[in-house]
Amino acid sequence: GGAVLAVGGGAYAVWEALRDDASGGAAKAGEPVWTLGVQADLSGARGAWGRAQERGVRLAVAEFNSRADKAFTLRVKVLDDRGEVARAAEVAEEFARDRDVLAVVGPTGDAEADAVLSLYDEAMLPLITVSSLAMAYASRPHASFFQAAPSYAVLTKPVVSRLVIRPDVERLGVLLDRAGGQSAYAGGYTTNYLIPAFTTGTTYPRVVPGGTEDLGPVVADMLAHGSDAFFYAGDEAGAARTAQALAATPFAGPRMAMYTSMGARFLSQAGAAATGWEFIAPYTDATAPAAKAFTAAHRERYGSAPAP
Repeated sequence: GGAVLAVGGGAYAVWEALRDDASGGAAKAGEPVWTLGVQADLSGARGAWGRAQERGVRLAVAEFNSRADKAFTLRVKVLDDRGEVARAAEVAEEFARDRDVLAVVGPTGDAEADAVLSLYDEAMLPLITVSSLAMAYASRPHASFFQAAPSYAVLTKPVVSRLVIRPDVERLGVLLDRAGGQSAYAGGYTTNYLIPAFTTGTTYPRVVPGGTEDLGPVVADMLAHGSDAFFYAGDEAGAARTAQALAATPFAGPRMAMYTSMGARFLSQAGAAATGWEFIAPYTDATAPAAKAFTAAHRERYGSAPAP
């Protein structure tokens, strides 16, 4: 089954989609061989995500090829788009020209995905992403495009249930930091819409330009307007500044951010102010029971647990 859980930026999702419990067997002589492409950012800003997804695909293909009942053998072809729009289009064109490619996993980021949807659609080549989670893309049509994880908008539903449907919260402060790009816009906008539409609570939204250094006045304004819970949609650096600004106030209520803010940079820059923050994410931790087999396979092949 195609699980929507994802470990290591999507590695588990692609592994789970191809694995099976059938007893393994070697590839049969004369079996057709198809290629599973991987278009990923392997050397750019999201390189860690891309490399994790490549590993997940390689593990998935090895698992699939071990099945005794498989109708064909799979091989992997990986192309690095570096997280660049122009390069992403070049990679898509190369995959589209390769008649042995059955489907492509990727791209890693939203901008790259938007740049290649029409190319894959024209080639009638299925494209499956586990990390580009936008609600809408400029390219049309995209009948061959599949998202194997919840969109940024869907990911805001836990914000409602966790932060607002509780007796001690009446107003949610929503801070949308433009530094977070499309994911922040979708997360912040949808959260602001859902609260009054589906609960008796209210919101107090603020939008700040990307790179705003001093968030203290913004946080103070949000608290002054009665925010008794806090949601941040942006990037890691902005989340760290928000956490520090919030920690400098008497605020003791729940606080949450999108997974795009969750990482080592947030922890190191926020320091002690990171304590108490919760995150919504489209993937689960490698230590979760559902990921046990995947984590073991990853450790056996790569000598380490999946990337966080």
